[in-house]
Amino acid sequence: MNQDEQIQELADFLRGRLDADRARAVRHRLSSDPDYARLFELVEAMAEEADQLDWPITGAIAREVSSRLIDDYLGTASRDRKTRGVRVYDSRLFPLPEGVRPARVDTRHLKFKLGDMNLAVSLYPVSPDSYQLIGQLTGRSPETMLQVTLEKGKSVLTGEADRFNLFHFPRVPKGDYTLSLLVGGELIGSFSIDI
Repeated sequence: MNQDEQIQELADFLRGRLDADRARAVRHRLSSDPDYARLFELVEAMAEEADQLDWPITGAIAREVSSRLIDDYLGTASRDRKTRGVRVYDSRLFPLPEGVRPARVDTRHLKFKLGDMNLAVSLYPVSPDSYQLIGQLTGRSPETMLQVTLEKGKSVLTGEADRFNLFHFPRVPKGDYTLSLLVGGELIGSFSIDI
């Protein structure tokens, strides 16, 4: 079974659309295959996010969302999956709800899931080639200071979150970055962000 078929099977299982024999087979595989179980967690997180939207996810949008989710999942070694965040929402992929006029500014909002934690990132253009990045991590106690790095090749931007786990980079050039969250020098999460 290829990845798309696995996602479809898990989505059907989640929605109760499988017959009893097939549902039993999925439950057995979930209990015996850790990678399949993790994929189910990701499909479930994506479904929860989708259920909160006011418009349906169909066709090309659904394929793009699932492709990005799978890319995030498969793009890491199994040992890194505990610290690898998965994108569950990207405003660039979704149309505005009917009746809402498009914004004059090309802003973008991203949401990531990492275990019980959620990362929300907003990008605001400050020039044709750079963006202001504002992010906040929820689901984590802010008792210890959170360090944040943005890496692209040899270029590294660093910052710290405040007591609300909110952080800010005033000017980030366009490119593909790895955003890493650290506590006391120990990595607690990393996220792929294309700016």
